[in-house]
Amino acid sequence: MTLASLLSLPRDRNALSLPEAPWPRTLVVAGTAAVLAFGATRVFAIQPAAGAVVLGMLAIAAAQVGARPGPALVVGVIAAIWNDVVALPQALAGFVGPALVIELWAAFLRARPRMPLRRKVVADLCLMSLALGSPVAIGFTAGPGYVDLDAVPEFRRYIIDLTAIGLAYVGLLAAATVMLGRGLRWLRVQTKRRRAYTQDLAEQSAQRSQQAVRASPSLLPRAPAGVAIPFVRQQPRHTLVDRPPRTIDEIDTPAAIIDLDLVKQNIKTLEDFVRFRPVHTRPHAKTHKTPAIGRLQVQAGAVGLTCAKVGEAEAMVDGGIEDVLIANQVVGPIKIERMCRLAQRARVGVEVDDPVNVDEISAAAQRHGVTIGVVVEIDVGGPRGGVQPHDPALALARRVMDRPGLEFTGLMAYEGHTVGIEDWDERNAAARAALAPVIETRELCEAEGIPVREVTGGATNTFDITGTINGWTELQAGTYVTMDAWFRPHAGHAFTQAFWILTSVTSRAKPGYVHLDGGRKSIAFEPSGTPVIDDPEGLEIEVVAEEHLHVKMLDGAPDLRPGDQVRVTPWHGCGTFNLHDTLYVLQDDEVVDIWPISGRGRFT
Repeated sequence: MTLASLLSLPRDRNALSLPEAPWPRTLVVAGTAAVLAFGATRVFAIQPAAGAVVLGMLAIAAAQVGARPGPALVVGVIAAIWNDVVALPQALAGFVGPALVIELWAAFLRARPRMPLRRKVVADLCLMSLALGSPVAIGFTAGPGYVDLDAVPEFRRYIIDLTAIGLAYVGLLAAATVMLGRGLRWLRVQTKRRRAYTQDLAEQSAQRSQQAVRASPSLLPRAPAGVAIPFVRQQPRHTLVDRPPRTIDEIDTPAAIIDLDLVKQNIKTLEDFVRFRPVHTRPHAKTHKTPAIGRLQVQAGAVGLTCAKVGEAEAMVDGGIEDVLIANQVVGPIKIERMCRLAQRARVGVEVDDPVNVDEISAAAQRHGVTIGVVVEIDVGGPRGGVQPHDPALALARRVMDRPGLEFTGLMAYEGHTVGIEDWDERNAAARAALAPVIETRELCEAEGIPVREVTGGATNTFDITGTINGWTELQAGTYVTMDAWFRPHAGHAFTQAFWILTSVTSRAKPGYVHLDGGRKSIAFEPSGTPVIDDPEGLEIEVVAEEHLHVKMLDGAPDLRPGDQVRVTPWHGCGTFNLHDTLYVLQDDEVVDIWPISGRGRFT
């Protein structure tokens, strides 16, 4: 493998352009940094202020792409000691700076395809300025030895200064051009998405109107035979029924609502957790089923979304998601056909645990001229599918490698039988024991010459366990983004409740009780638990009926009256999202948007 191939951009936007093993990358970093260090040390030694600015730009760019400065620091210390420079701080800056440039370059090539636009702009600006400034640094040297700038002829120093100023202006102009172009592109994308969203709402409204007319023929105007119905011009509509709600008080209940600021906070919490770890996120969309939330997750750093079914993946791609993994077996000619058609519009992956299924997907992919990414699911316990670890998984991975139209991307497992353990130490031990065979299988595959690019899985309750396992690369946590009552004892320390069903009091007739208009038709019913009411305090749900909640008023409960609104936290958010068509997006008590839950009911 040549240096050029190591540092070249990949054709596949999701393929790593550098080897996964740390020692080849460190050798590349060390070798190239040593060459640049000789040309740049004097610049940092003579101009400490310039060195501080460059190191600051390196730190900013490193924060954007998640570069690890460890190899750069090691190279800088060794090179400074070996060079025997008296001014050690300046020498360290001179050697560490170029080493960081190379490490940053490597990390940037790996991370850039899945970086959000904002981080690309910042990283591009820093890297462009550094790249354009490199010739100036080398220009301060002549031949193999260092040259004292005090002895350089004034004319040559004048030429160097002009070159530096010119390159600086070129760098700023190029950076401004890039930022302007991306800004215009961002505006075009947002305008296109807004138009698509408005069109979706209009189509849904029209469909509901047509369904209502078909269900209630009496709504159609009728007249005696031979009598024409006069045309009546509609008057302007100003009532609450005729326009979208503007505040929470105007929302008709029961309704699904989220707090946008808390959703973004939960997304940031998970992305901050993985930022400086060799693991990334592919959140599961089976919870929210809402493309708008998925776009927020991708913009924050997720490589794509995980989906439960082909229909859910279709909804996410229709909503602007470009990379989906179907974390389920896709069997039967109809579903396989739909998956291959979807792969013509987006990058699609699927899990397998059966060799015949592998052959069927391969044949369909060839007919459609697409490539399907494939992960082999491994059984780690619990009531789930998956092939057995070690040799059986190795054999299935080899079969995927040999079939045209398929790309073996790695292994998948879900430690679902451990996520319900409330004690963190017990959950940690159980999850690590369950997932250990997966890492062993990865090592076995790599020993047999089968590259394993991704090891994917994990959950909201185990994100801080699975995400720290050596060899694990991808987290599929889903509920974290909005949370629910069941996950709260396990992950409430990290994520905040951001999703509720807004209900209204309908009856106070029975002393000590109130009825709310939310029931099993609007809040998913789970035998393992009951929805809860956090605010106001003093309310306890005793019965979840089809159309209402029977709520006991405890000591300290407020004096609720018919029409008062109450937020109910579902016991299980995934099933509750599936009961609603629309999601009201709140900031404080203002309705800032209404999003279609276009993945609801897409269970085929």
